[in-house]
Amino acid sequence: MSQTLEVAAEIAAIRTFVSPFANHHRLGRISLALYHPLLMIRVLVTANHLSLAGLLEKGLRLQGWTTSIATNYSAVIEAIGQTPNLVLVDADFFQADTASLVSIIQQQQLSLILLAGDYKVGGYDLRKIAAPEDIFIKPFSTRYLMTVLKQKLALSGCSLTR
Repeated sequence: MSQTLEVAAEIAAIRTFVSPFANHHRLGRISLALYHPLLMIRVLVTANHLSLAGLLEKGLRLQGWTTSIATNYSAVIEAIGQTPNLVLVDADFFQADTASLVSIIQQQQLSLILLAGDYKVGGYDLRKIAAPEDIFIKPFSTRYLMTVLKQKLALSGCSLTR
């Protein structure tokens, strides 16, 4: 029951984030790029609930970012080959495989954000495999997540302005 409430809270937070941009979806991708010059930013999203992944993807796309969703370990590995600018990993989804996945992402020198219900996932303390500032404990503020994503991308050399 509490997991259902957490997911409902996450969905509500994302809808709150998405709603100011809801009218812009009719503008099309070219006009959207004029509003949001971040269209070339590519974000890979993984999540333990497809509805959550879809809402995260929608919020990121409304920011003008190109997104893709990976639904299993091998799909993430394949998508990493497409060189996204940033990877959002739901540690609850991958459990024990999270450590090896984080290692692969770090070897590729990609920006990473871990989403988790707790710091301990799959027998690992996430703070030992990723920087604490790269870990978001659910539920979290979507607006804050977007701010951090923009900062990480700027620090990694992505152009966030025209």
